[in-house]
Amino acid sequence: DRPMVKGPNGLQRATWPEALRSIAAAADGLGPNQFKAIAGKLADAESMLALKDLANRLGSGNIWHEGGFPVMPADVRSTYVANTTVQGLEAADVILLIGSNPRIESPVYNARIRKSWLDGAQVGDRTCSPQVWGPGVLTHAADEASAWCEMGVQSANACLTAEQLLF
Repeated sequence: DRPMVKGPNGLQRATWPEALRSIAAAADGLGPNQFKAIAGKLADAESMLALKDLANRLGSGNIWHEGGFPVMPADVRSTYVANTTVQGLEAADVILLIGSNPRIESPVYNARIRKSWLDGAQVGDRTCSPQVWGPGVLTHAADEASAWCEMGVQSANACLTAEQLLF
């Protein structure tokens, strides 16, 4: 992709160094919360976190995502990393996703899940409605997916991924 910079005739093509100099000039002298970070619908989690960190460094908490996702607290690392390693995910023979869409949230994680699936892992997805979010969400998911839970109990390498905002 090629960056665009606002010029006298609207948006104009620019090189990356020109685009970064333009951003630096525009951000210079901004007060707290005068900078707004906007992520598009196709932005991945890693890019959105980098944008959020930039906004925070500039003293702004104004962050918005066009996809309509709720604001995820990304200041604590454990809210956006998995508890398993990449090798652990690739070795999993049963993977259950609850309220999570790794295709949107983390393409790298999704690619590893797909690799596991291609290698024979059983992958299940249980998206819970917002009415059951909270402390009972895992019980609800277990009721809805008892066969998956049974496979997880019998599995030597099971992986459960639950959306952090469910709790």
